[in-house]
Parts: sequence; C-alpha cells; structure tokens
Amino acid sequence: PATASSHLVAAVRWSPDGNRLLTGGNDGVARIWELFPKDFHGSGRRYWDVLTWTQAHTEAVWTVAWAPDGQRVLTGGRDGFAHIWSPFAGPGSDWVLEASLTPTNGIKIDPALQNTAPHSPHRYPRLDSLDRDANMGWVSGWAPAWVAAWSPDGHRILTGSRDGSARIWIENTSLADGWSLEATLIGHRAEIWSLAWSPDSFEVLTADQTGMARLWRCGNKTAAEEMTNSTSNVSDEIEMA
Repeated sequence: PATASSHLVAAVRWSPDGNRLLTGGNDGVARIWELFPKDFHGSGRRYWDVLTWTQAHTEAVWTVAWAPDGQRVLTGGRDGFAHIWSPFAGPGSDWVLEASLTPTNGIKIDPALQNTAPHSPHRYPRLDSLDRDANMGWVSGWAPAWVAAWSPDGHRILTGSRDGSARIWIENTSLADGWSLEATLIGHRAEIWSLAWSPDSFEVLTADQTGMARLWRCGNKTAAEEMTNSTSNVSDEIEMA
C-alpha cells in the first residue's frame, strides 16, 4: 500500500496547528502524518504515522501547502497539475478534489498584463501591470507549479514555476472551478525556488535560482479594505549573495 511503500519525500509542510505534517512523494502520493501517543517498541517515544493519503499525481509531487484553517491542502506535481483537496471531507479516508489550477481557470494571460482580474469578486484590479522592462516575451504561456504558498487570509494561492513566472489565484465561489487566475507576476529570468506571503496578505516575495528576490506589493491596504480601485507593482528588488 502507498502508506508503506518506499518513497522519496520531495515536499513537506507543517499544518497550521503544528500537529500534522503534509508530505509529497516522488511516487505521486500526498500523505498527512500525525504524531501518535502510542509507545514505539517500548522506547517510551511517540511516533509519526500516516493518518490519511491519496494518489494525488501520476508523477512526483513537487510542492504542497496547507490552507490557514488546516482543512484544505494544495499539491502540485511534475505531471503539470496543481490540485486543491479536502482530505477530511470524504467518507473514511477519501480525499475530495475541490479544484485544479489550470490555464483555463479565469482568463487567458495577456502578454501586456492588462487587468488580469475581471473575475475578482472584489471587482478591483489588484495586479494590473507588473512588467517593468516590457521585454519578457520569453516567458511561456503556461508552466506547472514548482512551489506554492497559501495566503494567510486563506483567499489566495501564490504559485511559482520553473519558467520564472509566478501566479496569484483567487478563490471565487461564483465560478464553477472555484478558483480563477488573478494575476501573473513577470520579472524573474530563472526558475522560482521560493516564495512567501506577508502576514497581512498584501505583499508577496519571490526568489529565483540566480539569487534574485523580488518583493511585490498587492495593492493599497486602505483602498482594498474600502473595495476601491488600487494598483500593484514591484516594490523592491533584493540581490542575494
């Protein structure tokens, strides 16, 4: 069975409450582990065991992430898919597939990045034009999620790809897919290795293979709270030695 098969852990994340681990394996299986109180072979130590699992992808799992409430998880795989699951919603240990992040979610990406958020339930263009150099035609139209992070407010997911692009996805219950592409962040010239959200979910940081980190501002906080128009741009660049 998948719980006992030998595999390489390619991605891992703690649950928000710190009680569980989510791992993605090179066998395409996503596993949730829990620390059990039972004695391990009389050693007096507690042990980790698989609480639930699913065959999330046909190839290796590249990235995993937890929703802030701990009830949903994201997996991204080498097979080119990124899925959002409810691992505790199905009967028994069945995971429920809620949505997939694909090129068809939302709208086709415009090379000039003209308002990529018409489906946003807030109706303001959170990220309109982020291409400072206007020479990023080398970025492909689509690339699988290589790394991912859920926003602290739980409404968005940030993904990074090997082609140097990053994407922000927004949850939208009015759409059949449940999630739509809100914006594409273009500026890196190498694969994105790491990314993170600010605690207030208004800024994101992306870092690539060359040591370049970019800080992106996702709109004006006051304007966003008032649900008025706002714009976003690169607020800073960081060269890492």
